[in-house]
Amino acid sequence: MRQKALLSLSFVVILTQCTMTEQNATGEPLAKSVPFEMTAHGDTRVDEYYWMRDRENPEVIAYLNEENAYREKIMKATSTNGPIYGVYFGYGISLKPLR
Repeated sequence: MRQKALLSLSFVVILTQCTMTEQNATGEPLAKSVPFEMTAHGDTRVDEYYWMRDRENPEVIAYLNEENAYREKIMKATSTNGPIYGVYFGYGISLKPLR
């Protein structure tokens, strides 16, 4: 009985690890997690991405550039060669390009 429970637990751990490594298979950049505790009015909370508030930090700038490059790569398939025409408030199609 104990062996079955241990085997089941091992399977769950292995399956979880496999799933976690597949999240970044698309090349999406993942921000690092740096726990930062804040206490206000007797309530303590942990913000794991507080480090990204520093706009002068080279790591933040590099991560944002990686995110932008990933977004450009993913959205490239949706771009068009011609102008994009928009719909204004449901009144019909504009004759003026949005770009």
